[in-house]
Amino acid sequence: MLKFEYHREVKGDCIRKGLSPDQTRKILKSHFIISEEEEFSEKNDYYSELGLTTYFNQNDQLVAINISKRSNTFDFLGFDIFTNFINLKGFLFNKNIIYTFNDLGIELEKDKIGIYIQDFDSSIDDLNDSKYKEQKINSIYIDFASNDCSLSFEMNRIKPYTIKESL
Repeated sequence: MLKFEYHREVKGDCIRKGLSPDQTRKILKSHFIISEEEEFSEKNDYYSELGLTTYFNQNDQLVAINISKRSNTFDFLGFDIFTNFINLKGFLFNKNIIYTFNDLGIELEKDKIGIYIQDFDSSIDDLNDSKYKEQKINSIYIDFASNDCSLSFEMNRIKPYTIKESL
């Protein structure tokens, strides 16, 4: 499980725009599969064990990352969007954060963060809508391409345990 934390500013030791594939791979330290999406002319690395995909532009610079829910956490200004999604409206309201809806879900931080919702009901235009409570978050997409932000993470490993047999 990974715990991601979003930063509104660029931090040098974090995942951020402009990293090369090698720099990104060195930070993530996990097995990956390289693929190329011809439709968008983007190269990407898929990290199946981590549940994320990194995207690079034609100049081999990191432009985005997509984090699947799986068992990951995503801390946005002290709020875990993955585990506390149902309470997102109250958090955004209390922090005075503007959000918008699109065909895939919710956009935050002037389109820096996309919250993609499985089978999103595009008729929802307000987080007060009763249909919102039925929505299931699928992944979070961070757009580094035109934005100055960064992402830190830590690996939360479950400590191994042993079972003692009684004689």
